[in-house]
Amino acid sequence: MLSNFSFLAVLRSLAEIPDLVKSLFVTQTKNDAGIYLVNFFVNGVFTPVVIDDYLPTFQNKLAFAGSKSEGEIWVCLLEKAWAKLYGTYTRMEGGNPAFVWTHLQGTVAECYDHKEFRNDRDSTGKELERLIKYAHERG
Repeated sequence: MLSNFSFLAVLRSLAEIPDLVKSLFVTQTKNDAGIYLVNFFVNGVFTPVVIDDYLPTFQNKLAFAGSKSEGEIWVCLLEKAWAKLYGTYTRMEGGNPAFVWTHLQGTVAECYDHKEFRNDRDSTGKELERLIKYAHERG
């Protein structure tokens, strides 16, 4: 079993804004060579990753992440590029979604445990507003 749940969770978030997903791909159309260039940010440095569309399978099904939409391969390609950064699929970290977000978008990201916020809606709203303003001020 892969330990890339944080990566997949961030992809799910990105899927809500298709332009963010599209921005990761330099190669944005299917091509006969099956070669794709994906953009990541490693340690704040723009890092292109070249992959092919040869995807691992097991019993004629994708071995790892996939899409319910037939013919849609962006999830598989991004997962393969992420695995390439780690050297292999089995070395991918589960880790922190903020780590993944920073690598995919090149922006600062932080994670907060929901337990840190009070049950009081007013207090939670004010705390979230404070965090957003703080992040905005930091750029």
